[in-house]
Amino acid sequence: MTFINRLKKYTIEELIEHISSNNYEKEFIANKIMKSTIVLSEQEELLNKIAIAYKRINEPLELELVLFYLFFPFGFVNSFSDTDDENIERFKRFLFLRKIKEYYVYSIIGLVTYTILGVVIPIVFDLIS
Repeated sequence: MTFINRLKKYTIEELIEHISSNNYEKEFIANKIMKSTIVLSEQEELLNKIAIAYKRINEPLELELVLFYLFFPFGFVNSFSDTDDENIERFKRFLFLRKIKEYYVYSIIGLVTYTILGVVIPIVFDLIS
């Protein structure tokens, strides 16, 4: 099965996995598609699918979610309810790769900040009193 025929059969999620596991550049895939012998409508459909896949791979976290995960690392608020963090579940289900990475980065930064504050604040109060 040729490279283009495999790409045509993939769903967007499978396409994202294939692209990320092989570290394909968008231009490389687009050039292969444009040089292929498939009809123009199939080329456009495949290029659109590729564009959607790369958008999901590279889309950053929204500012409100960045702030939320800085102040409530790993969706700490959700631990008091019966549900998991719906955002991270959605990111994983639809393979928003950059959002998943940023979720962990900002949550870890939030945890480190709280840990530092937990150590520094008692020291400052001991110095004051």
